[in-house]
Amino acid sequence: MEDEFAKAWVDTILREKLAADYDQIEVHAVHGDGNAVATHRSHSTNPAVTFKSLCVIDGDSSQREDKDAGIIRLPGAQPELTVFESIRGQLDEVLAVLTVSCQRAPEAQESIRRSIEEIIRTNRDPHLLYNQLGIKIGFISEPIVRGAFLTLWVRTNQEYCQELATRVQSLIMAVNN
Repeated sequence: MEDEFAKAWVDTILREKLAADYDQIEVHAVHGDGNAVATHRSHSTNPAVTFKSLCVIDGDSSQREDKDAGIIRLPGAQPELTVFESIRGQLDEVLAVLTVSCQRAPEAQESIRRSIEEIIRTNRDPHLLYNQLGIKIGFISEPIVRGAFLTLWVRTNQEYCQELATRVQSLIMAVNN
């Protein structure tokens, strides 16, 4: 993975989709799209490496996607903003679940909605969206807020998530055979 947010995103997808097979994988952030691709290529071509590798780069990466070589791209141009905007666009359907997933009382739904709208209007760095929202809704930690958004994103983007999980499942089967 290119960075910590991408790692959390892919972890959430695979934990949800792989179920019991999730314990057979590891997801690592290597800090930088070039590093992610280079590490993946090194693992893929080194005969001493006995595990399979898959590289997932951000949508805004300058690296070339090559699905045949195991280099795939996350959707959207900027990961944090992509997930935030996706859930924001579905608030009418997911607000109740998002509210309680952020450890707020169900009665706080409209306050959560207003906070999301305020944060998206005032935010200048998408990397800070979940931290800013957490502070605004009652000092909820960033990992809790981020996790709530990511879990809802997985549940509302089944096609992409299943495609990624199927790729990983085939790598697990290749190692086990």
